[in-house]
Amino acid sequence: MLRRELGQLKKDKAIKIIDDKEQRWIIDLNHKISRQIVNLAVQEEVGTIIMEDLENIRDTAESLNRADRNLDSCFFYQLQQFIEDKAELAGIKVEYINPQYTSKSCSRCARVKKSNRKANLYSCECCNHIHADLNVSRNIANKYLEQQFA
Repeated sequence: MLRRELGQLKKDKAIKIIDDKEQRWIIDLNHKISRQIVNLAVQEEVGTIIMEDLENIRDTAESLNRADRNLDSCFFYQLQQFIEDKAELAGIKVEYINPQYTSKSCSRCARVKKSNRKANLYSCECCNHIHADLNVSRNIANKYLEQQFA
């Protein structure tokens, strides 16, 4: 709302100041999140952190708004880089997996169905009813283990 009003008033300098402040806030947040993730990995004696390969996320994002896709993927990629850097300093490996179907498939029965995910809830016909992010993280772990033992 504020950005739109400033744009209508042709206050380009004020918009730039807001943009710079938002970017600094997000960078700081990404540093804090990455630190928490790596600290937890160290505490739990984890040797490898597995993440989705987001390299081409801009091309596959479902948002119709190109600006949204670029902004979101940029900061997720930055978060991954921060995790990688901090993990390396802690002696923890970071590996990537293909993200295809990790949010649409069931972590219990592997059935792929987009309609199973509704906001933060994942519900499958096999009675798997869990938080959608937990389902995704289990799928990431399963994919990684399949690659290791294939």
